[in-house]
Amino acid sequence: MKSPFRYPGNKTALLDPIMARLEPHLDRARIYLEPFVGGGSVALAVAQRYADLEIVLADADPNVADFWSVLIGCEATFLRLLRLLQVPPCMSMGHRVRHHLTRDPFLRAYQCLFINRVTFSGGVFNTGLLARGTGDGIRARYNAADLARCMIAARAALRGRTTVHSMDVMYSLHLPFDVVYLDPPYIAHGANIYRASMCEHQHRVLGDTLKRLRRPWLLSYDDQPLVRDLYQGCRIETVSVPHWVRRTMKRKKRVELLIEPTGGGAQ
Repeated sequence: MKSPFRYPGNKTALLDPIMARLEPHLDRARIYLEPFVGGGSVALAVAQRYADLEIVLADADPNVADFWSVLIGCEATFLRLLRLLQVPPCMSMGHRVRHHLTRDPFLRAYQCLFINRVTFSGGVFNTGLLARGTGDGIRARYNAADLARCMIAARAALRGRTTVHSMDVMYSLHLPFDVVYLDPPYIAHGANIYRASMCEHQHRVLGDTLKRLRRPWLLSYDDQPLVRDLYQGCRIETVSVPHWVRRTMKRKKRVELLIEPTGGGAQ
């Protein structure tokens, strides 16, 4: 199932190895938790394969959490969002939406997806709008019909068994769950991509917490010395992922890590 989002750290290309590691735990789980839901690629794959699983999603970025809340919420509000997303973007609209400050959950949900689709690499923070000279310009990655199809399918998979929270990962780990998948913001360049990035201290606290956790967990990260240091003693696998480089306009491989406890995290 396709996510409506484009993210620099989107996990679509990693779904097979991620699901291969989660499935032994999901087969006997009742509640699945994803504290960094972002574009939701993994959550949607889990929802598609496990129809009876309760799903808990969270994100420290309130705009991201509001999008998923609207997607699974009231039908009238969801349809209103679909209608608004049918309006073709232009540069003036892009700047206006991007710089509009609001606390309205509906407008934040719209702003989250709209900006994701009209910026380079899908970054929601500190990345430029797609402009002339990039195919169809600001509309190059904005296909309203495709967005509607993705969102309708995602709603069908999640609605009725999913709860969404806007909260930090350390709070979400206190929620009830049986297995958790975590995809924290990149350590390298994360502050330039995500609105809710993490400092080194937060990465360290997360590492200490996970290594004490007595339930199954799986973690994906960019390959950085800090990560390898934090998760010494855990099972670490290196995975190559295709990556579009804006500077050279070519694809290359980026390396990511899949990390899990050596004992599976079970009690």
